[in-house]
Amino acid sequence: MFLPHPEAAPAIAPTQYDENGTMLQGVVHDPTARRMGGVAGHAGLFSCAQDMARYTQALLDKRAGLASPFPLQTRTLRLMSTPQQPSGKTDLRGLGWDIATHYSTPRGDYFPKNSFGHTGFTGTSLWMVPDTRSFVLILTNRVHPRGGQSIVALRHDIATAAALALHDGTAAPTPVAQPSQPGLPQK
Repeated sequence: MFLPHPEAAPAIAPTQYDENGTMLQGVVHDPTARRMGGVAGHAGLFSCAQDMARYTQALLDKRAGLASPFPLQTRTLRLMSTPQQPSGKTDLRGLGWDIATHYSTPRGDYFPKNSFGHTGFTGTSLWMVPDTRSFVLILTNRVHPRGGQSIVALRHDIATAAALALHDGTAAPTPVAQPSQPGLPQK
């Protein structure tokens, strides 16, 4: 949800100190989103692993054409999760999802090229495999309490381990080449 009720704050992980030295808990950490009232397309959404798993499974089920409470149509979800970038562009993005860009390290070494996902500034990531309706979700906070370090390698390693754990063992999994664009920031 956006703008959790202040009474819910104790159940929400603290994020970081704001510009006034106040620890944020249940308040969006992004200063621009705070100035926008706490609701923005790029920050301010609060959730938990259980709800994210429900959301993701409903999305993957609906994308596969199965019964699902997910509100968007199957066709829309397929457009969102397949390449939609202008011709001549090498970064592959759907409508709202990363497919193969320099941010795609949460794919790890083995999730297939048609997998897709999203990363967040605080280190969260969600990477989905439509063929198997499986996913890896990482809820973390690299900015607590005062900024943080990159967790790009950690997200990559967790996804690689998850893909190997999901592998059926019939043949060795094939590594997927990761896009690399040196000099671009990674979340």
